[in-house]
Amino acid sequence: MADYLSKFLSNYFSVTDTGKFETLIQSCQAESVIETFQHTEPDGSIKYGFGSTGTIHGIPPEGEECGELYAFYGELQKLIPPDDAVIVIEIGNEKLNYFTACCTVITQAEIKSGDLDTLALELARKMLNNPEFETQIDY
Repeated sequence: MADYLSKFLSNYFSVTDTGKFETLIQSCQAESVIETFQHTEPDGSIKYGFGSTGTIHGIPPEGEECGELYAFYGELQKLIPPDDAVIVIEIGNEKLNYFTACCTVITQAEIKSGDLDTLALELARKMLNNPEFETQIDY
């Protein structure tokens, strides 16, 4: 039996309230400590990022240990200026049994997610000109 191993990382993005961002990151649960990163832009503004080894779980409901990832993303969405986006990429694997790769894009207006398996299948169908093409990538 193999263990699932994952990592996640965001891009650098702006926030409207640094204190609220730091509090949000500290309240979020993950399998490992969530690290934050800062990057100073040429104009002097600071952009933030975050990442960790292990899966991000989210904000736990009152009195519970398990978090809600969507609640975390929803709270993060409130801190994003209208002209920026947070992109969170998570990759993982269980030996060579399967790989996962997904991304979530958070803007002030929307939150959308996608996964690499779906993208690869759509690309193969287009390249083969066969919308019914199916395959299996995990074992």
